[in-house]
Amino acid sequence: MSKPAIMQPTVGAIHTLQADDLAGAEALYGPAAPGEDPIRMAIEEPFDGDTKSGISTFRGWVVAKNPLSSLTLYRDGTLFGQLDHNGKRPDVAGKFPDYPGSLNSGFAFATNFGDFSAGAHQYRLVARDNQGNLLEKTVSFSISRYDNAFVKDDSLVSLRNASISSPAGNDIRIDGMEHDGKEYRVILRWKKAKQGFDPVEIIRTK
Repeated sequence: MSKPAIMQPTVGAIHTLQADDLAGAEALYGPAAPGEDPIRMAIEEPFDGDTKSGISTFRGWVVAKNPLSSLTLYRDGTLFGQLDHNGKRPDVAGKFPDYPGSLNSGFAFATNFGDFSAGAHQYRLVARDNQGNLLEKTVSFSISRYDNAFVKDDSLVSLRNASISSPAGNDIRIDGMEHDGKEYRVILRWKKAKQGFDPVEIIRTK
């Protein structure tokens, strides 16, 4: 028995378009290559080599010349579920106007990466159409996390005794951050695709 779809009916329900979405698919992936591949697909988040922490999204897009029969996601080699792919992506439609349904080609779902174990992980996405064509995309990423994946009380997170520095041009280092009764060193790094800072290192110090 297949697992249920794991995406909301529209991307907009759980994912606000990011700067890379608004810049357009061509800005990220370059001009369309000659020829017409039966399936084209991209995983935009997490990207290959990314570091994730906390609640974020798995997102991307897929277009096909023929109707897709399945879009299957595996996490660390284990079946995770079937993805719906009907979120509006005008940037993808602009890049691939000859692919039917390219305007509604986005997929996304929210996930708490804090529930993953710390260390290396992998997503593999497999698209199949009704003519037997297949395309796979794989991203490898790492998890940096707090001991408690979800803190319900905001008062349990504090920077009152923390020090903040910038050891590198795109990094912010926080020493002495309190999180659910424990102390951490956190490094935030600027990510162009997100147009913001994300944690790339979370180390418990006390």
